[in-house]
Amino acid sequence: MKRLNTEEWCHILRNLEEEGQEVEIVWLDAVPFDGDGHPTGEENEWVLCFGTELFEDGFRTEREAEERLEEIKRTVT
Repeated sequence: MKRLNTEEWCHILRNLEEEGQEVEIVWLDAVPFDGDGHPTGEENEWVLCFGTELFEDGFRTEREAEERLEEIKRTVT
């Protein structure tokens, strides 16, 4: 679970804002098995993303993801 730094978030938020968009908090279902039927070890999680672009992942609850996004917005603005 990698966290982006403040500079990276500044660019992301500015670019999305210019297009009238926002970071989304989305439930991501894990893919339990690969194409050959082997377990992937992935887990379901909440993520911060926009469309198909994943910014941060690994949140166990929606509230945890919301708190991280609030923290980011406080830090960046």
